[in-house]
Amino acid sequence: MDHDWRKNGWNVEDVSKNYFTPEAFEASVRAALATADEYVWIYTETLRWWSDKGGPVKVPPAYAEALRRARTK
Repeated sequence: MDHDWRKNGWNVEDVSKNYFTPEAFEASVRAALATADEYVWIYTETLRWWSDKGGPVKVPPAYAEALRRARTK
């Protein structure tokens, strides 16, 4: 999800600067779910979907919403 983040970074404020925009992430996850038997692995290095405190870290809300939409369509 944050492909080549060491070179390009991960931008929480301006998601258009990330490797996947929320829209592209949604499309990619939807395609992966259509292809997979059951599960899809989403690899990240910079952001965390879950933290020790129980919430996301460096995950703009647009990505969580994109993931929800990809799972329901």
